[in-house]
Amino acid sequence: MKREIMLEGNKIEYTLRENARAKNMRLMVCCEGALTVVAPRWLGIGNIENFIFKKAAWILRKKREMENMRKESLFFQKTEKDYVEHKEDARKLVESKLKELNEVYHFEYNKICIRNQQTRWGSCSSKKNLNFNFRIVFLPEHMVNYLIVHELCHLKEMNHSRRFWKLVSLAVPDCKKVSRELKSM
Repeated sequence: MKREIMLEGNKIEYTLRENARAKNMRLMVCCEGALTVVAPRWLGIGNIENFIFKKAAWILRKKREMENMRKESLFFQKTEKDYVEHKEDARKLVESKLKELNEVYHFEYNKICIRNQQTRWGSCSSKKNLNFNFRIVFLPEHMVNYLIVHELCHLKEMNHSRRFWKLVSLAVPDCKKVSRELKSM
């Protein structure tokens, strides 16, 4: 549900996602600067907005950082034409790396899709389909390896638990460092 709130004189639009399983509130500012608030279903709007007010400085700082990053990042400077031009290169790279890196795990997966996503590098569906952003072809090899392994490991662990990170570290020992590096792009 889309909502608006005034933070330090700025009108901020946010998406409220109520989740029956959530125990705490969570704020996310994604790459394009959109704010999402995840909250337990039982929590009233007053409590949710108080939480947002308390985090106003953080929210505004993150939105500015994302805007600056967006202006500078190659990730966002690609067009639909770039997607069409590089989609097959991305598919070849992903298929090759999957074959190589899955030697560690021997996981089974179904389809591989290359997409033109704005906010994600990859994803793994419950149907064991692996999705990757075509921009993966512009990344250094250590980041490509990390992304492939990250999605492969979701075939076994559909979460980011300790077990998941232990699996990832079998093929990418410095996975946490690479993850932080990728997020800073």
